[in-house]
Amino acid sequence: YQLANGLTVELAPDPSAAIVDARLVYPVGRAHADAAAPMVPDAAAWLLDFDAEGWIDNRAEYDRMMWALDVDTMQDARVDSTSTTFQVQGLANYADWHVWRLSALLDRGRYNQVALDALHRVARAIDDDEVKADARRATIERTFRERLFGAGHPLAAPARRLGPALAAVTAGQLTAWKRAHYRPRGATLIISGKFDEAAMRREVDELFAPWADAAPAPLPAMPPVQPAPTASWLAVEDRDALQVAATVAFPLAPTADRGPARQIAEAILDDQMRDVREQLGASYG
Repeated sequence: YQLANGLTVELAPDPSAAIVDARLVYPVGRAHADAAAPMVPDAAAWLLDFDAEGWIDNRAEYDRMMWALDVDTMQDARVDSTSTTFQVQGLANYADWHVWRLSALLDRGRYNQVALDALHRVARAIDDDEVKADARRATIERTFRERLFGAGHPLAAPARRLGPALAAVTAGQLTAWKRAHYRPRGATLIISGKFDEAAMRREVDELFAPWADAAPAPLPAMPPVQPAPTASWLAVEDRDALQVAATVAFPLAPTADRGPARQIAEAILDDQMRDVREQLGASYG
């Protein structure tokens, strides 16, 4: 169902589960970044966190927040080419607090300069060997992606994780990205696990319905993918590697409204691949 502010809600109660998993998926990712600041989408997701200063009105509210942050909720953020996912997960008996934590993170979360400075230090500490290795990986990834999407396609650009692109990220860029793109309209909230559906609907209405109905910033138009006309393969030799890795990829046109469905498909495929790995006695590395 959809809230009045445009947030789509998917509830999947499972009485047999011991946990609750809540994910907020935004249809924006690396492919939508400014070419001059390619790591802003990643840093905006990684560094968003709780900061009591500025939004805790009284001691009772502060104590409530500290208690809620201490119920062993696992928190994660992932960014891919066309989506950003914030996830919380924890024991089902604290289902309402796990969902509260997710809502509070996106509604009131901020960027801490100390954490940003730490990220900058890590980015600047990369030595020459790592820079060369990163450049080689980027070349390999670009070749791989060009086979899938076509040369020059936004999705063909390799993901840059460290180095100058991260060292140049500013707090102002992060705040601007959050304000522009982490909006309810167009986003999807997925809650699965053991919970009472009626109670969770009330919880969602209380926490997410008051969010302002502000349209996210328009995204750049995504051109159609132009994959290689036939199936192809790419072999990469790494004499220092201890393992052999295999990747199979299929080119799919990016669509903003298919993020949750693709995440479910990804989970199914991952489960099937686990069976393959176990049959082969392969590691999870």
